[in-house]
Amino acid sequence: MGKRDRRRRREAATLLGTSLNTLRNHGRTKLLRQLVERQREVEAAVVDEVDRLAGLGVGWGEIGAALDVSRQAARQHWVRRHDRT
Repeated sequence: MGKRDRRRRREAATLLGTSLNTLRNHGRTKLLRQLVERQREVEAAVVDEVDRLAGLGVGWGEIGAALDVSRQAARQHWVRRHDRT
């Protein structure tokens, strides 16, 4: 990329109200945004599954073990979440 091309990119970035670094980093942060979205989807699926299992009468010890937390931590988290709704 020559000097003229770099200048044109800088000018285009200025016209858009963004810096050249912002344009470069956009591609780098796209993956991060996608991962955060997937994380939200997975967390929602976990909540739904805990609700389903609790509704079926599965014990909190078993649910806690699957979540890799104690029985008490699993139950308290679930109860607190439902108290807010």
